[in-house]
Amino acid sequence: MPTLTPPGYDVHVGVPMRCRDGVQLLADVYLPRGRARSPALLQRTPYSRDRSIVVDGAIALRAAVEAGFAVVVQDVRGRGGSDGRFEPLVHEADDGFDAVQWVAAQDWCDGQVEMYGRSYAGLAQWLTAAACPPALRAIAPMMAGSDAGRNWFGVGRAFEQGFVTAWVLTSLAAGDLRRSGDEEALDRLSTLTADPDGWRRPLSAADRELLGRTLGYVGDWLGGPEPLERWLSDERLHVDLASVEVPVMMTGGWYDFGIGGVLSTYVELRSVAAHPPTLVVGPWSHGSFTGSYAEHDFGPGAGVDGVGHSARQLRWLASHLRPVPGDAATPPDRGRIDLFDTGARSWAEIEPHSLSATADLVLHGAATSDRLGPDADATTESAAPLILVADVSDPAPTVGGPVYLPGRLERSGPRDQRALLGRPDVVELPCVGVPRGTQLAGAVVVRLAVSAPHTGTRFVAKLCVRHEGTAGKGSTMLLREAAVTVEVAGDSEVEIAMGYVLHRLGDDERLVLLLSNTSAPRYGPSPVEGHSTTEQDGPIRCAVRHVTLGLVTQAADVGPTEV
Repeated sequence: MPTLTPPGYDVHVGVPMRCRDGVQLLADVYLPRGRARSPALLQRTPYSRDRSIVVDGAIALRAAVEAGFAVVVQDVRGRGGSDGRFEPLVHEADDGFDAVQWVAAQDWCDGQVEMYGRSYAGLAQWLTAAACPPALRAIAPMMAGSDAGRNWFGVGRAFEQGFVTAWVLTSLAAGDLRRSGDEEALDRLSTLTADPDGWRRPLSAADRELLGRTLGYVGDWLGGPEPLERWLSDERLHVDLASVEVPVMMTGGWYDFGIGGVLSTYVELRSVAAHPPTLVVGPWSHGSFTGSYAEHDFGPGAGVDGVGHSARQLRWLASHLRPVPGDAATPPDRGRIDLFDTGARSWAEIEPHSLSATADLVLHGAATSDRLGPDADATTESAAPLILVADVSDPAPTVGGPVYLPGRLERSGPRDQRALLGRPDVVELPCVGVPRGTQLAGAVVVRLAVSAPHTGTRFVAKLCVRHEGTAGKGSTMLLREAAVTVEVAGDSEVEIAMGYVLHRLGDDERLVLLLSNTSAPRYGPSPVEGHSTTEQDGPIRCAVRHVTLGLVTQAADVGPTEV
């Protein structure tokens, strides 16, 4: 167990811990100098404890140590240097409980442990907190709601085919196959990942079988709705938010595919928690935290560094520790909601009730008086159904949005959607009842009355802001994208929960809604969920008879605030 001595702190590499079943996990421990005992920050990761993107990804290591924290970064079971078999999320409640209590018992720890980290490390925090280890004082999950199904797999919406396939192929499979010694599967994985389009296509049945003989999660996640449902039904994956007794600071990103899970967790937690949760949502994606994208820059105050988010998390975590004699008390930061307004390009403090109730606006199918301002245009009269013609050989592509995909075109963020306009599988509806200057501030819901030929037919909605511009330099920038599948063929009514938005419309901006059956590769190429490209014969036609958009709006700004 080597010890390194960089300036200001000591590093103990590969510190072993025994779980309750005897499996050994390894951690790196960073200890501040000059303190006999310190409170500890614990992060548990499947992505290798020594990677800088892990060590400094959510909270800057040096800042944490200088603030007086010991920092522990541990490889989860079966990953990195830890023993055992990796079964995603299955062991994180028990192993997390054991890790918290083990850290608290070390002679360099004062008995207080808090957890931090983003993505998988965030989900691991929720599972640990629900297990109630006595030494745990607070958690700060970033880019992670408490429900894996809603957060990552699209349960209740549409399956996140692109993300799950890319996650398996590019982040998980190689390490697990090398551990197993399955050379045949490893060779096939190398072939798949060498193809830049390999992750864009659903895995073939043969590839699922080959990889799945070693990687159980391949069959669980990519084998269709029934295996995924069985995997998600495992009680070890469930988080009862009423059991989370410690304070929580949640961080999300408007362009993270899991933002719906983050905010739905927040709303539920607020209703049951003893401590009001704190929430921060910036113009960030799952892998980018600068607030700057290829087609849009939200300004220097939008990034996590510009807003000082690492320091804020440390202040919040410190506020939930027992005071150390001689240390200055840290004022609490509890129950606050700070969201970035993507239109005004500024931060705003929001009241909790703003995240729920909506007012409806009919966009197609009947005349309406539900206009949201005196200068709103008249809506359309009752009209013939909108027709979508979707072809699996030429699916409507994913262009940016709340995604985590490795492709250049699909890269997350507020991308221009004009390339989709005019396709037979995309219809555009102007939201003529929303006047300029309106601030959208809360939940967005799209309700459709549809006719679909197959059970599992998917409907995708994209809420966009059209910049009128001059000299042909306008754009149709994506705010939110979400999807849902119909439960029955024929006529039905469906609701697409678009998530939440905070965006003040500028004088040259209007809202538009795009509807389609596909967004590939995010939801896969087929307009029918669970169908392969060989199971569908020719284009399918769907009719949309009625479209209602539910919005929370305010006539003026929610006031800007310092974060």
